Amino acid sequence: MRGHGHRRAVWLLGCLTLGLVALGVGCDSSTDPNGDEGEQVPDFVAEDVNSFSDTFGQDLQFSEFASGKATLLYFGRSTCEGCRAQYAAIDTIVAELTDEGYAVTGAMVNHHLDRAYAYYLDGARAEIPAFQDTLAVIDEQNVPRIGYLLSALEGDELLVIDSSRRLQRTERIGESHEYDLRELADRATVKSWIRDLF
Repeated sequence: MRGHGHRRAVWLLGCLTLGLVALGVGCDSSTDPNGDEGEQVPDFVAEDVNSFSDTFGQDLQFSEFASGKATLLYFGRSTCEGCRAQYAAIDTIVAELTDEGYAVTGAMVNHHLDRAYAYYLDGARAEIPAFQDTLAVIDEQNVPRIGYLLSALEGDELLVIDSSRRLQRTERIGESHEYDLRELADRATVKSWIRDLF
């Protein structure tokens, strides 16, 4: 994990500045987003913009979506070809683990804040949802709302969350990082992370 103190400060500022109604999230003093392992991931509501998903066009609450399941939550941009490849790979991982009998789900958070470009996600042909991030103004800065709350502003970040919605690990993935889920070996590694949660 990286920058725990900074992440907690960012999260608290987000809760205080934006407020629950504006954010559509749940914040309390015991939950910190990408802080230490085992801390609960904040709740949020966002539109599913993946036209191949069963919940396309619906506003989904993350806590309900992930309830009782291990979750892979990936942050990328719809217009990024590499991001779409990672998204498709996560979809495959979720399907394979589900077939093995694991209670697991996954989703992408689309960091491209212009909803009009979400159609690029069709190229991934993934069936898991894509949460559309939206613009928030915090301390006079424009930031992605979900990315800010979960301290995942860099993109290409994969959060591994257990069935109690507690963060277990954060990894950078993609061609320029340690793990690239287009590689079978790296997909196997991610699957091992999920199996270890059960």
